[in-house]
Amino acid sequence: MKKQLIVLVAAIIVLLVSSVCQAATRTYDTNYGVMKLQFDGTYISGTYTHQNGVLEGTLEGNVMTGTWRQSNGKGACIFTFSSDFSRFDAKWNYAGETGWRANWQGSLKDAGGGAVTSSAFKRSYNTEYGDMTLNFNGDNVTGNYTHQNGKLRGSLDGNVLTGTWTQSNGSGSFIFTFGEGFNSFDGQWNYKGEGSMRGGWNGRPK
Repeated sequence: MKKQLIVLVAAIIVLLVSSVCQAATRTYDTNYGVMKLQFDGTYISGTYTHQNGVLEGTLEGNVMTGTWRQSNGKGACIFTFSSDFSRFDAKWNYAGETGWRANWQGSLKDAGGGAVTSSAFKRSYNTEYGDMTLNFNGDNVTGNYTHQNGKLRGSLDGNVLTGTWTQSNGSGSFIFTFGEGFNSFDGQWNYKGEGSMRGGWNGRPK
């Protein structure tokens, strides 16, 4: 009886671990056919119907950088997902090209199983208001910068961060639009109570 109980408990543990570790799957309707993606931590792999397409990449935040392969060619791609991974906008090119083509979009068709979570990472920038460090943790972003002991807090949707800043001399709102891999951004800001935004808060790799 005791042996049977141990076996039963072990089986339950295996099932729970398998459930927790199971990669999330999402199916999208895209302009290049139906696409099925598997999210396994920061690694993404998938297939799509156009020309027997296959892709794989690495996820940082809501951005996947990777490669695609079809029966008629191959190349690189950058997918920017919405905060809930219900849609994406992608850039792609053929192998050997230096520029990007930007006409690959998808919307969620089937949520499948498992939860998709954005990966946590950090970026540092040179800005007009001093050195800045941002901590990305899913949709939530916090950070600090050297000017007037500045601090930031915001919410990420795709590659757009909206939030508030505080300094020793005031506070207000900001909007940052990030480039590829979150390595740079173009920003706007205002003081608390202002109705419009001011330009000129940009970040470049440190």
